[in-house]
Amino acid sequence: MKGRENIKAFGKNIVVVALFVGLTVVSVVSFSSVQVVRGNARTVNHAGLVRGLGQRLVKWELAGRRNDALASEIDRIIEDLEVGQSEDGPLGFADPAYRRGLKSVRTQWEELKAAIEEARRTGGTGALFDLSESFFESADTLAGIAERLSEQNADLTLPLRTILLAVAGALLVCFLLQACESMQLLYQNRFLKEKATRDPMTSLPNRWSCDLQIEKYRGISPLPDLMCFIADLNNLKRTNDRLGHAVGDRLIVAFARILADAAAPYGFVGRNGGDEFLGFFEKCDPERLRRFHEGLRERVDRHNETNDEFSIRFAFGGVLSSEVKDASIYSLINMAEQRMYRDKAAAKRAESLDPGDPKQQQRQGN
Repeated sequence: MKGRENIKAFGKNIVVVALFVGLTVVSVVSFSSVQVVRGNARTVNHAGLVRGLGQRLVKWELAGRRNDALASEIDRIIEDLEVGQSEDGPLGFADPAYRRGLKSVRTQWEELKAAIEEARRTGGTGALFDLSESFFESADTLAGIAERLSEQNADLTLPLRTILLAVAGALLVCFLLQACESMQLLYQNRFLKEKATRDPMTSLPNRWSCDLQIEKYRGISPLPDLMCFIADLNNLKRTNDRLGHAVGDRLIVAFARILADAAAPYGFVGRNGGDEFLGFFEKCDPERLRRFHEGLRERVDRHNETNDEFSIRFAFGGVLSSEVKDASIYSLINMAEQRMYRDKAAAKRAESLDPGDPKQQQRQGN
């Protein structure tokens, strides 16, 4: 079973790694394609500029106005197209038709420049006008070829973009599934930890949690002003025998809640087994111990006044580490237990002299 789970986990990891590698490859290819598309767009723009600026230059010359700066700009653009590089990035296509068109533009441009010089010298513009038409047609053809090739290349990148989106989507799904699985495992771990450390009846820390607390203080010397107490219900067996175990369980739960509320401002309390509860308060002094013990008694008294089903009676033993020379956690627990048993014995002696709880006696038929 474990082997199959390991194989399944390994398979998931392989799929995720493969998708990640695929995404990386497709991303690199797509990035390169984007750069090509941008270069194509620059080429189309440059070809269009040659066409438009050539027309503008001829209009200026026909009007008898010189514009050498514009002619130099056209020269630079054509040179960039021939070299395949501009200040903004790569230019051009490897397509033969494009190369022929560019060569034709260069030829027409050289002839047009010669015609401009001739017109400036002689004043005749007939040849200039005719050559301008030929240059415009060549430049227009080049721009058309560039646009067509740019559209074709853009169409070629569409499958790559589709693959990129598909792989990215698959990776996203894998990551979401992995996140859901991790959250489920986290929840399960928390649930199992809670189940392992909590008493299901009282919701207090269980015996194992008490042992962990003891282990925490084992070997620490001196102990950090530690108070240890043990509380134990009195006459639980009698309650179980005469009122039923269900009532006995409710008695344990009621006392556990009261004890947890009383101990909340101070420190740890857990169910150490049966009807015995164990607690540890750090940085505790005699005054804090007294306030806790009195508060616990007051809460129990209030419960007994308002509960008609049963009364809570308990024995308590608490000890401070400052009371014991070279105290260890085990010596504190032993002394707390001794004091608890002395308190229990005193309660039994008092009970023998006192008729007891009227509610209990009524249920016992006395």
